[in-house]
Amino acid sequence: MTRPFLNIIRNCAQITMKNPINICLSFDEKYAQHAAVTMVSLMKNCSRNIHFYIIDSEPSGITESRSKIVKLVEMYGAKISFRTIDLSVFKGFPVWKPMQDSPNKYVPYYRLCLADLLPEIERIIYLDTDIVVQGDIAKLYDLEFAKDQFIAGVNDMDSEELKEKISTSAYINSGVILFDLATIRRIKLNVVEESIKILQNFRERISLNIDQDLINIIFNDHIRLLDISWNAQSVGTPRGFKLGYDDKSIEKNIIHFIASHKPWMFNCKSGYQHLYFRYLSYTPWKLKCIKYLFIKIKKFIFEKKNVSATQKIIVVFGLPLLKRSIEDKNKKVYRFLGFKVYEY
Repeated sequence: MTRPFLNIIRNCAQITMKNPINICLSFDEKYAQHAAVTMVSLMKNCSRNIHFYIIDSEPSGITESRSKIVKLVEMYGAKISFRTIDLSVFKGFPVWKPMQDSPNKYVPYYRLCLADLLPEIERIIYLDTDIVVQGDIAKLYDLEFAKDQFIAGVNDMDSEELKEKISTSAYINSGVILFDLATIRRIKLNVVEESIKILQNFRERISLNIDQDLINIIFNDHIRLLDISWNAQSVGTPRGFKLGYDDKSIEKNIIHFIASHKPWMFNCKSGYQHLYFRYLSYTPWKLKCIKYLFIKIKKFIFEKKNVSATQKIIVVFGLPLLKRSIEDKNKKVYRFLGFKVYEY
């Protein structure tokens, strides 16, 4: 192999390493703390430079925390840009009832505008802000798409039921998505316009996951499915263990605390809850880690804990007093302090 050719390879590798990874988040003041956790966990585990794009609105949904977020990102040597979105494009879009009076009620729809809002960006990873990144996200960012694929994501926990409802071939969770924005623009796909058409003509197909449904319908048959490590939707339930999302023997690059199982809530059952507070300690909100102490005390006194797809234990003052196991033929066996006390 000639020296000039080796130099070309070396230069290409250096350019790839220098190119930043584009990450998009959209959140309001209420979720600024949690967004900071997502961003810190990502920066601490990434092998490349990062450029965050924060989608905001006018008036701004991020007020008091903006300077904190900027300083945090710059402290880790990453870049951050804010882009303002025109909320009028979402006029008439359905809104989740508890958010109807909120100025930030359209935040879940912001990801629909990325191709137009970021015209200079070829690809970007969108992340929800109830996420902890444990792996190197560069591996996700560099994935190749097939010719007919424009986005990549992980099956939603309820994908089988949801894809049947909206008549799609797949159904991904929209909390982690790799977008090929260059291709979306090249084929002149206007995601917002397509969303309006769907809402006008197929409203009965849409579930409570409105923005997620729209993404799956619009990109149907153009989605690259990823393994669950890139969006492990942790809930700490037997079903979560059965599907592998809560199984700690399976590698997790991104842990997503879905639904009401948020790590900052006392009722969180996820076995990954501690990771949220670990990364929180590196943010301006680190004093909030005190809450984790009270959560641990509460769980020490009494906790119903799923430990696998077939086993649940009740912990009282740190002791696993009662254990329920589902054995062959769905037979349930209860053990108190290790002794079998009941089965049916």
